[in-house]
Amino acid sequence: MRLRLKNNNQVDLYNQFTADCNNCINTCASNSIKLTCPIYLDERRIGKISNDLGEVFCCSEKKDFIASSKTFKAKQESILFGLKEIQSIKEKLNIDTKKLIHNLTKTNGHNIQELYAVVPQEILANNLNEQLEFIRETILKDPIEAAKTFLRIAKNNAAMKVEFSVINKLTEGSETLRNRRHRVKKVTLNLFHIFFQDFKDKNVFVQFEVNDDYLIFDYEIIHVALYHLIHNATKYIRPNTTLYVRFLKIGNDFDIKLEMSSLRIETDEKSRLLEDGFSGKIARKIGKSGKGIGLGTTAKILELNSAELIIESNLIPAKSISLNGINYDENTFTIRLKNYAKQALGSMANEVVN
Repeated sequence: MRLRLKNNNQVDLYNQFTADCNNCINTCASNSIKLTCPIYLDERRIGKISNDLGEVFCCSEKKDFIASSKTFKAKQESILFGLKEIQSIKEKLNIDTKKLIHNLTKTNGHNIQELYAVVPQEILANNLNEQLEFIRETILKDPIEAAKTFLRIAKNNAAMKVEFSVINKLTEGSETLRNRRHRVKKVTLNLFHIFFQDFKDKNVFVQFEVNDDYLIFDYEIIHVALYHLIHNATKYIRPNTTLYVRFLKIGNDFDIKLEMSSLRIETDEKSRLLEDGFSGKIARKIGKSGKGIGLGTTAKILELNSAELIIESNLIPAKSISLNGINYDENTFTIRLKNYAKQALGSMANEVVN
């Protein structure tokens, strides 16, 4: 059975028909009628029904539907009944798509700005040899700044990869899981490297705890979660402090902990931190509330891999401090991999070791 679904504003929600089918669709005035298809020249049953939610047009060449108008109508009505849910899903997908496009466009814009800061746009209009010579001279003139530019572009590319991974994981779910064996400290350290300059600019020292454990998990999921937490840390951590990265085994669970002095999380905000689009009032006050991947999305992705996000705020009240009117507390953000010991006993076939 092929379908065309419209909402109550006559906007297409779903359409499996080509333009050749428009005549049948537009002239159909019955909820169930048999006819010979003018395109495929076979017998079919078509019908159109509607209610206050929208409209459903169906066409089928299946014998059961051709033989029984009752069976055909029952199928139509079940689809019509689900229109509200279908529309809700489509609206959510549209929001996610718009958000993805916005974030990718913004990040790509940053990359272009970085490129033009090294190579003016007019130079790229020259012939290839002139471009190469200019870029070579620019790099030799200030290799440190050129290296910083390349690192910022690498970070932006990692951000774009994260955006795609989020959409893919949330859309496809557990089908996309690729659980393999990884050295957890190395995976974590690899992501910190691309944020090195951000921490250096704030005079933040990152201290890693010694750990040689290998765990089984989906690399993309942990990559996405760590990227978001580290990116947040670069924005919200208190300058001139130390960020501690710890690895802790608790029973069958394994924690990756980021401990820092960062923006205060007010008591009434903590329960809302996992809401999509929510930012704390201090983050909004200093202009660092983002529209990227939120903590709520990070938590949802971790759930796909039997992991969770744990946020602990104001752990040591005596260390709370106010600088230039901005309040900072001792906060910890933890990725907890559940039942890691049981996973480690699983198959190691086709493992990828990092």
